[in-house]
Amino acid sequence: MTDPHSAPLFDLDSWNDLVDSFSPTASAFLAKSGDEHGPMSLVQHMVDSGAVATYLWDTWFSPQTKDFLSRSTRLPPEHIRSLAVFLVAAHDVGKISGPFLRKLRSPETNAPLLYPLENAGIPIPDLTPDEDVANLAHPLYSRELLKRWLKTHGLKAPVALSLTQTVEAHHGWLTTAGRKAVTTFVNSYPPEWQSAVDEILDTLASTAHVQPALDGLEGKPPTTAIQIITGFTVMCDWLASNTDFFPLRFSGSQADRIKLGMAKAKFDLHTEFKHFSEDPTQIAENYRVSFAWPESATPRPVQFAVAELLNSNSPGPTLLIIEAPTGEGKTEGALQAALLFAQHNHASGAILAAPTMATANGLFKRFSCWVENITENSAVSSLYLAHSKNRLNKDYRKLRYSDIGEDCADHGTVIATDWLSGRKNGLLSNFVVGTIDQVLMMALQIRHSMLRHLALAGKVVIFDEVHAYSTYTNEYLAETLRWLAAYGVPVILLSATLPTSRKKELVTAYGGQMHKNDLALAGEGYPLLTLVTEEGVSEQAVTPRPDDMHAKVEIIDDSVEELTRLVTELCSDGGVVLVICNTIKRAQEAFTALDSVFPDEVRLHHSAFTGLDRARHEEDLLNELGPASQRKQGRPPLRIVCGTQTLEQSLDIDADALITDIAPMDLIIQRAGRLHRHQRPDSDRPEKLRDARIYIRGVEETTPVPIWDTGTEYIYDDALLLTTYQLLSTEVVETGFRRPSDVPQLVQRAYDLDADHNFPEAWAARWEESKTSSRGKDDSDKSRSKVFRIPSPDETGKRLDSLFEMLVHDRSEEEIKATASVRDADNSIEIIPIVDDEYGYRPLPGLNNDQPECVVEDTTIPNFDTAFQLAASTVRLPTMFTRSDKVWDRTVDALEDQTPEGWKDHYLLRGQVALRLDQNLGATLADVKINYSELLGLRTEGFPGSRNGA
Repeated sequence: MTDPHSAPLFDLDSWNDLVDSFSPTASAFLAKSGDEHGPMSLVQHMVDSGAVATYLWDTWFSPQTKDFLSRSTRLPPEHIRSLAVFLVAAHDVGKISGPFLRKLRSPETNAPLLYPLENAGIPIPDLTPDEDVANLAHPLYSRELLKRWLKTHGLKAPVALSLTQTVEAHHGWLTTAGRKAVTTFVNSYPPEWQSAVDEILDTLASTAHVQPALDGLEGKPPTTAIQIITGFTVMCDWLASNTDFFPLRFSGSQADRIKLGMAKAKFDLHTEFKHFSEDPTQIAENYRVSFAWPESATPRPVQFAVAELLNSNSPGPTLLIIEAPTGEGKTEGALQAALLFAQHNHASGAILAAPTMATANGLFKRFSCWVENITENSAVSSLYLAHSKNRLNKDYRKLRYSDIGEDCADHGTVIATDWLSGRKNGLLSNFVVGTIDQVLMMALQIRHSMLRHLALAGKVVIFDEVHAYSTYTNEYLAETLRWLAAYGVPVILLSATLPTSRKKELVTAYGGQMHKNDLALAGEGYPLLTLVTEEGVSEQAVTPRPDDMHAKVEIIDDSVEELTRLVTELCSDGGVVLVICNTIKRAQEAFTALDSVFPDEVRLHHSAFTGLDRARHEEDLLNELGPASQRKQGRPPLRIVCGTQTLEQSLDIDADALITDIAPMDLIIQRAGRLHRHQRPDSDRPEKLRDARIYIRGVEETTPVPIWDTGTEYIYDDALLLTTYQLLSTEVVETGFRRPSDVPQLVQRAYDLDADHNFPEAWAARWEESKTSSRGKDDSDKSRSKVFRIPSPDETGKRLDSLFEMLVHDRSEEEIKATASVRDADNSIEIIPIVDDEYGYRPLPGLNNDQPECVVEDTTIPNFDTAFQLAASTVRLPTMFTRSDKVWDRTVDALEDQTPEGWKDHYLLRGQVALRLDQNLGATLADVKINYSELLGLRTEGFPGSRNGA
């Protein structure tokens, strides 16, 4: 992206001939042991790093982030550029150290690579393994050597130490251990070593013109700026260290070396937004261009109001909250807002964070098309699908292996590059769709967190469905908002509706970085747009659409017999009935009972099916009940769908009647969003179901106090269930539920624990106990969330190491635990079910359509088709297997023993574990009987007191 601010004091050509200009002493130190062509010199790697930084700053680095760095350090753009490039170039100066020399080994003999130093006549200190500092990593030496150099160039010690954090953390974290020992060792450096350090740093500083930047620093840069420059250092180091891009030997100029290497890494891409007029009369046309709508299409009121509001918004940090019911086009409104924010703030892209992988997958194609539509026809933008199973998404895989074609006539191109598809690199792409944890881990003390900060600081960030987040997750969201606000990142939050107290917390988290005074919210109107800027907070109600549904609501007995009777009555003339249960076990029981009465007409959907079966179920449901289907044209005359919360989250399906377990009010409303969702002719619905109906079950007793089903009791907050049940039983049953006009007041009242809910006297003790428990759990969740959360930007004391004091090591095998750390999810075990065979194993029947009976030997590496089918057939075990360390250990040990040896050598299966089923698709694991069926999914028995989740 072209940077409108840069006025470079140096360019890529400034790095030409630099490597050959160093003295034999400086050139003798090595960075890498190399290969058959020999080792790589330290000066070559440091020049590569500085030149890569120059290239990326001028072509990739987001102008939005440059503006932030310039503001936060009070340095002009050209000086912050010089400072960042110099620090990147200097990051490995600590490889001039004894411990690093001891680690450099000849690929042929494994002997220390000391001959370059010996040939140059440079003394070599004692490198024996028992040396006090033998195991201290070279970044600690980089810190000490750079600190001394900076002090000799005019910086006071605190400022110098602040800058050295960028080089000390270039391996992904900071530690204070060993600093004193390193200082002692550096004090005894031979003169030749210190001479090499000074020569290298002097030359790099001169090339980057860094002295004016050092002179201009008025004090310690804030931690936010240090974190971004550190992330940039890590990124440049990883690229410069990649010998596929930058081989040990190259015959051209340094500038040519960098251009060729960056082209190989596909960083020669050019992304550029189309110019969209901010004339209010062009709002409809802008939407049509952005989403390829036909000429006759017009924005919905919420979409129009978003664009109108932001057209007059000034550049700067901004939080936009869009509260609107399902069907108002919140996603398109948010994407158009992101485009306007990007234009105002010079952001280089956007990220859309969804609550689940399924939702992210469903949004990926729409998001990709939007990127193509809003970028110039000459633009090529990088796109990443950010979740752990992205390689199984066919649309994303297609981008991974597609070439950059001819310029399109009217839109840009998107690709997924190899380097920008890594687990830690992917967020650095221009555009990202992913799960919320990929953004929330910004607030987690985790290795290489600075890369995530760098990636997000240059984008517009969109969070979808924030009403679905728990208290614990909301604490991570609030911390993430504080950091994004500090970076000046525009943020968009989407919600059906937010309780006022929760909304206030989020507004304060973001706005508190700009305003010390309380930010008041009126919270009136629905749909509602809330804008938080440097000027303050404003709210704008949008004219609501007329109610599109007035549903009759009834509370029914919880027995399976009553469920069967009711569905039989409702479906006497056909129709589509949705039965949503709070647990998998209840959904399976409902399916079994209804399937016996309506054979072949009932479908079951929940998370305990394999990934392939879930995908097939979702595709079938969308084909039958989606917006394009009509009765006699895809929509069946009779269909009963049983499932769990998976049905409420992302499927665009339409039912004639809803039967749901009791749940907090906002979730019941979310489920009701699948009821009479699409505009249909009367002929599409049986006459008795043309008026919407909602039935509530899962209440085992109603007097003297409500008693919930045990699974519901475990999953949801009792206080919220009580307020919801009271509203339903005393008001909504009498008046019905109007969508959308009833939505905001029902949610606000259900979540207001301080209000007078007019509970029966018999509920008094239960209510006080539940209210106390609810608040105690909230307090506990907030307290627990602090353990691995980074401090707020204004609490770091300008110390980067404060972000790593309780480090969560983010190794690939622990990624699930990192995700759980921001979601407060129970640790779960994901398995691939396979059928045991005397000659090896078989995929589950029906998974491999080409070879339904294929047998794979345990030691054989599966071919791609088989590996893909296996990797796509994962299923999570119930949490009963993870709630105690003893059971966890037994389970994992058993699964590892059952996993075919050949899986470790296939990239799609490496790290996965298998559950071997017998010929009847059954197994015993940790004394629990398990069975899998295509109809019911995974079932368990034999673990007293266990509950299956959703």
